[in-house]
Amino acid sequence: MSEKNQSMQGLRGLAFISIFLGHARIGTKGVWAVCTFCIMSGFLMTKRHDDYYGLSLKENVQNVWRQIKKLYPLHIVLMLASFVYFGINRVRILQLFMNVFLIQSWIPSPGAYFSLNGVSWYLSSTLFCYFMFPFLLRFLKVYKGKEIIPLLIDILLLFVLAYLGTSIEKTGIFNILPWGLNDFPRWFSYISPFWNLALFFIGCCLGKLNLNLIKEDMESVMVPVLEIIGVILFVFNEYCYFTQTFLAGSKWFVYSFIFIPQSMIFVCLTYMKSGVLSKKIFSNSILVWLGNISAYGYLIHWFVLVFMHRYIQRIYGGINKKWIIVTAIVAFVITIVASYSYSLFIAKAWRKR
Repeated sequence: MSEKNQSMQGLRGLAFISIFLGHARIGTKGVWAVCTFCIMSGFLMTKRHDDYYGLSLKENVQNVWRQIKKLYPLHIVLMLASFVYFGINRVRILQLFMNVFLIQSWIPSPGAYFSLNGVSWYLSSTLFCYFMFPFLLRFLKVYKGKEIIPLLIDILLLFVLAYLGTSIEKTGIFNILPWGLNDFPRWFSYISPFWNLALFFIGCCLGKLNLNLIKEDMESVMVPVLEIIGVILFVFNEYCYFTQTFLAGSKWFVYSFIFIPQSMIFVCLTYMKSGVLSKKIFSNSILVWLGNISAYGYLIHWFVLVFMHRYIQRIYGGINKKWIIVTAIVAFVITIVASYSYSLFIAKAWRKR
C-alpha cells in the first residue's frame, strides 16, 4: 500500500463534499462521512503498519506525531485565526489551551469540543486513536485468523452505547446539567475519543481480514451484492437521519450508529477496487483529486464558511437561500485553492523535516 488507492481517495473526496455541504447548510450533514473517515483510518493503518504492535512508548509517540504533523501547522494557524476573529477573553484562552494540546474532544460540552475551529475535534479524537493503535494490534494478535469475533463484539458494543445514550436522553436528566452538558448524548455517541476509537477499531479488524478471498473467489457475486446493500443502506440511513423516526426514535442513535455498516462496505469495496462504485464513481479523477487534499479542506472549510456566513448576516441581516448557495460556491473555491496551496508548498516541506 505504498501508493494511494485511487478508489479510496475518491471515497474521501465524496465524503469531504458531503461534510462541506452539511456545514454550508445544503443537504446532508455528512455524518456518514466522519464515520467513514474513522473506519478507513483504522483500516489503512492496519494494512500499512501491521508490525507496530511492538512499539515502545517513545516509538509510539513518534509515530503519532508522524501521523498528524502535516496537519498540525494548519490546525494551529486556523486555531489562532479563530481565536482572534471570535474575540479574545478568558474562555477563549482556555479554549486555546485545549486546542493546542488537542484535548478538546475529551470535554463533553459544545463550548469545548466545538471551540475555535469547530471541526478540529476530529483531529483531537484521531490523535487518541493513533496512540492506541499498537495496543489494538496486540489485542488482535490474540484473535489471529478469527478477527471477525472482536469485530462483531465491537459493533455490538457501539450499538449498546448508542442505545444507552438514547435511553438516558429520554429521561431528561441531561436537561438539568450545567455548562452545555445537556448535549452529552451527541458527545457520547459521536464526538468522544472512545466512540471514535471503537470506529477506528472496526477499521483495524477489517484490515486484518483477508478481503482478497472475496475479490478472487466471489467477486462476480459478492461484490455486486455488497454494492447494492451499501447503496440501499446509504439511502435508508439518510432518510432515517432527516426524519429521525426509526431506530429507537433518538436523533443521537440515528446520528451515529446507523452509518457504520455502509461505511464498512464502502471501505472494503474501494480497497478491493472492485465493482461499479469503485471503478466508475469512486475512481473519478475529480473525486480522487479532492480526496488527496480532503484532510486540509476539512480543517479549512469550516472557518471560511463561518466567516462568510457572519459577514452576510452583518451586511444583510440574515441569509436567505440565494446567499446560502452563493456563499457555498465562493467558500468551496476558497477552500480548494487554500487546501491545494497548502498541500503543494507547506505540507510537503513540513513532512521532510
